[in-house]
Amino acid sequence: MKYLLIALSLFFSVTCMAKNTLNMKPIAHYSSWRVYEATENNQKICFISSSPLYSSPKREDAYLMVYRRPTEKEYNVITVLTGVKFHQKHVPTLGIDNQKVVSLLSVDNAAWIKDGKIEKNLINKMIEGNVVRIVTKSTKGTVLKDTYSLKGFTKALNAMTQACP
Repeated sequence: MKYLLIALSLFFSVTCMAKNTLNMKPIAHYSSWRVYEATENNQKICFISSSPLYSSPKREDAYLMVYRRPTEKEYNVITVLTGVKFHQKHVPTLGIDNQKVVSLLSVDNAAWIKDGKIEKNLINKMIEGNVVRIVTKSTKGTVLKDTYSLKGFTKALNAMTQACP
């Protein structure tokens, strides 16, 4: 939990222009997924987050998140935090169950979906799916593999949407 708070604080501080304080509050928990509400520059942000069921190698600070920033018109943005910096020449990938893998855009230890249209489709597949698999490589050349459960994802997504319409 401590690592999640640190990772999320870093994530949100990196993605905004000005320095600010992120005030987070947990609002719900559904199986593998937690729902949070936060304030950044007096603007409401909501997100859901899960830790991997399996990580290779084992890391405590890897997370799969989906966030909403209504004032920025950002809805259901998928984000991956690995806890280690990505290798510059390796493209991280995300796969749902045994479906096709999608390439991610990465900066430092965070990665996002490159295309909003694909992202909406992925959210729908996550609603129907069982697991998400992330594969990437660290700057040291270590292959990182994380598997996340989607149990509770739909309820968490709905709770986040209600909190940040």
